[in-house]
Amino acid sequence: MALETIPESLKAGGALPEEVPLPALSGGGLVLPGAEKCPVCGEKALVREEGCWKCQVCGYSKCG
Repeated sequence: MALETIPESLKAGGALPEEVPLPALSGGGLVLPGAEKCPVCGEKALVREEGCWKCQVCGYSKCG
């Protein structure tokens, strides 16, 4: 039954746990050690991976 999976604190009218906001990524908000700046999203998250450059934020990749 679905009601059995609801925590007791919520059944009694308890408050929901606070969500921690994620950092905003807008042109330079993320910095990975040893990474280069991505030409697409502007984050410093372009890393060399398996012989290619790959952005850890937007997924941009370039091989060769």
